Amino acid sequence: MQRLSALCVDVTDEAVRSSIFLLVRSPPFLNPMDPSLTGLGDVLIGSLLGIIGLAAMVLSLVRRPGTDPLLASFGAFATLYGVRLIFSNPLTPALGASQTTSVWIHNLVTYVILVPAWYFFWKLLGDGWRSLNLWWVRVVAIFAVIAVVSDLSQGIPGTLQKLNNVIVILGLVIIASGLWTYRGRMTTELRILLGGLSIFGLFAINENLAPWGILPWSWRGETGGFLVFVGCLGWIAVRRSLATERELASVAGELEAGGAASRLGSGLTSSLSVDWDARFSGFLSNG
Repeated sequence: MQRLSALCVDVTDEAVRSSIFLLVRSPPFLNPMDPSLTGLGDVLIGSLLGIIGLAAMVLSLVRRPGTDPLLASFGAFATLYGVRLIFSNPLTPALGASQTTSVWIHNLVTYVILVPAWYFFWKLLGDGWRSLNLWWVRVVAIFAVIAVVSDLSQGIPGTLQKLNNVIVILGLVIIASGLWTYRGRMTTELRILLGGLSIFGLFAINENLAPWGILPWSWRGETGGFLVFVGCLGWIAVRRSLATERELASVAGELEAGGAASRLGSGLTSSLSVDWDARFSGFLSNG
């Protein structure tokens, strides 16, 4: 137990240290709704998301020639969210990262994560009205670079967090408007996306209203909603990747069949040409 205490010397919150000892001493009596254990849950879920994200990125590279953009962007999004989740809880100092490092990583990842997120939606929904989705990906990418440079140049993390929140809200409005244009021709993928986005939106609203005491409960669990959302995005990415692979295999089969027919035609033409030449030579010799 002394060795465990040594690992926790950098943790300033006494409640966090108490939750660690509680986990070690009496795991059968843990209350899963205990707020003191939220940090531990975030670390586990963040690690799981990181593993899923990395696996998706590797899979996007090995399933077929070239990179599958939908699967790769989903993997990057899930990995970055997992990293941010790990470095956004009070247990991070016990894992060896200082509070300052955690704050920096959290803020920088918050800027960068927008790029793969909206790249995914662009690849899924297309350019949109007047190429709005494409332009929004460009705006988000430029903002991420500016925000990271702003924080690093000023030596202060989170200098553009308020603007980041505005960009996220505007981006969600753009996604909602993009889905609205498909209202009369909803595919299975878009229905799954709409369902996952709606569930995550309800969890996010609860996360922001619970601290104000407006709701009759104090429970907060945005991470749970995000897990459902990530599950929907992952299903869409894998489904689209497999469909693309089948199309490529079909095209390759057609090209191979066409090549075989072409070679057969060339062989017949050559055979007829040789036969004609032989007959013509025989006719001349007889003449």
